[in-house]
Amino acid sequence: MKIWQDMRLSRLIATSAMFGALGNVLSLFSLTLGSISPEIAVDLSHIATFSAAFVGGPWCGGLAGALGAIAPFIRFTAGWLPVYVSALIFPGKAMTGVFWGLLVKRLRPAYTVVAGYIPESLFTYFVLRCALESLGVPAAGGVILGILAKAWGEMALIAVLAEALSGRLEQLKEAYGLVD
Repeated sequence: MKIWQDMRLSRLIATSAMFGALGNVLSLFSLTLGSISPEIAVDLSHIATFSAAFVGGPWCGGLAGALGAIAPFIRFTAGWLPVYVSALIFPGKAMTGVFWGLLVKRLRPAYTVVAGYIPESLFTYFVLRCALESLGVPAAGGVILGILAKAWGEMALIAVLAEALSGRLEQLKEAYGLVD
């Protein structure tokens, strides 16, 4: 029994690392092509986060989300946000992976994407609101709404992809031996 648990843990860590790396590749690709403004850029790393949550559950999704936040952290820290604010991207993306992993067995993939992103959306709003007000950024509300509108657009794309690819993700889950 102990060996099986160790093997399962190793698989979950390896799967999380693989999806975290994929998230960073997707993020680098989309951040370079989809820069809307210095504050707002398209980030498709959550495609990998959802895949990890679907395949490995909440902890796999959370770890993959946190690992997939490395590229966006670097991009936004180099831009306009202070490091202490940018670092909050890690728990935000991890939170989404955990919620998706918890919801994925209960809801259709598209509903999982939408419902599981609500906590990170609220977290992002409150963190940015407090940070930008403390920095004295004028029109902070417009920047925050722009960021959230872009993020919800990404979630709509991920919801469509999740529905379309859910059968393939089931095959991936079986291939990695992560079937419950």
